Amino acid sequence: MAGGGEGGLDASKCTEALLDEEHPAWKRAAWIVAMLIPPGYAATYKAVAELIGVHPRRVAAAMKTNPCPPIIPCHRVVSSRGLGGYTPGGRRVKERLLRLEAGGGEVRRVRTGRELEELVFPDP
Repeated sequence: MAGGGEGGLDASKCTEALLDEEHPAWKRAAWIVAMLIPPGYAATYKAVAELIGVHPRRVAAAMKTNPCPPIIPCHRVVSSRGLGGYTPGGRRVKERLLRLEAGGGEVRRVRTGRELEELVFPDP
């Protein structure tokens, strides 16, 4: 798993990745948006893409290269037609994580950038 290393996850390395300008801004933006999606929700690649102004394939690429899966919850970003597979361990792990976070209930899907914006940046 990316970011783990021999001594476990180093949160400072995750922070460095989010701030490192070697990573394109769109990739860092996708990771930050994934961190803002609350447990029990899953946003589509398209919704994240609309919010940050890129093609959904770029969002998928960002999730695939996630340097810190436990901190950047890429499993909360899913395909419009299913789960997608960019989670260490694959679709089965992604599905289990989403259900666990939803308390065994239904995972609420966010399908548009507008919905996602309202979820992660609510009006006061």
